[in-house]
Amino acid sequence: MSIPMYFTKRALKKPGTKITHETFNVEAIRENAKQSEQMKPVKGVRFEERVYGGVTVDVAIPEDRKTDNAILYIHGGCMVSGDPRYSRSFTSYLAKEYGGNVYGVAYALAPENKYPSQIEQCADAFSAIAKENPSSKITMLGESGGAYLILATTVMLRKRGQRQPDALVPYSPLIDWSDSLDRSGYPDDMLVDYLSIQDMRDNFCPEGQDYTDPDLSPLYADFTGFPPIRVVWDKSECLTPDCEKLIEKAKKAGVYVEHKIWKGTFHAFEIVVSFLPEAKKEVKDTIAFIRNMTK
Repeated sequence: MSIPMYFTKRALKKPGTKITHETFNVEAIRENAKQSEQMKPVKGVRFEERVYGGVTVDVAIPEDRKTDNAILYIHGGCMVSGDPRYSRSFTSYLAKEYGGNVYGVAYALAPENKYPSQIEQCADAFSAIAKENPSSKITMLGESGGAYLILATTVMLRKRGQRQPDALVPYSPLIDWSDSLDRSGYPDDMLVDYLSIQDMRDNFCPEGQDYTDPDLSPLYADFTGFPPIRVVWDKSECLTPDCEKLIEKAKKAGVYVEHKIWKGTFHAFEIVVSFLPEAKKEVKDTIAFIRNMTK
């Protein structure tokens, strides 16, 4: 464990940081998400706000652009919080190291907007970006709720008969809203209590929703024909069963899968790439995966 990781984890132990069933509060989660803006973008990357498919997209454009290929980034935030502008420290670093544009989708948040609006918006944005860049290879990457959305979006794109991404990188994905996976054995997860996933679901899903619908829960989807996937998580996370099941299902469907299990980090640590050596290492490995899959 690096010294920056040690002190970051100490800071995360303060009361109110971990999202639990008892403390789940949409406004508090949104205020906490805004703190990411304090991490500044790296130099050598500019931002443009554009609209694709009717959806606002925050585009990180490196000055030293080396590839026409691109990354579509979907942020996390328990389905109720976040904004790609809050993640500019991460997307600018990613764009600079990759040498290509990173498109951050500003999808509509729950509970004001229910399923499937978020997935539809991500699919619409991806399709419009793909249409503008027909010869470019496009990878989808996201953390936490964003990792869930890149999987659900790929399911929707396939169902629509539209172009799919060329690779997927889900960091700590959730794949099941039906409580079929046992997430109870991970008390050391610093940021997410497994019972709080029910609160996320209640905010995200409309009343009467079938949680086993494969369009909603990728656990029940057919992964045949999916693009290559790199799954990353920390072994302490309550979403470990989701990650393991995703790998199992994808491999059974003939999908190429890489995975990395970190130890001593925390949920979605990759976003703190400006400060954590472990995050820099993971982003480097992620970019190597993307380049290898999109030659």
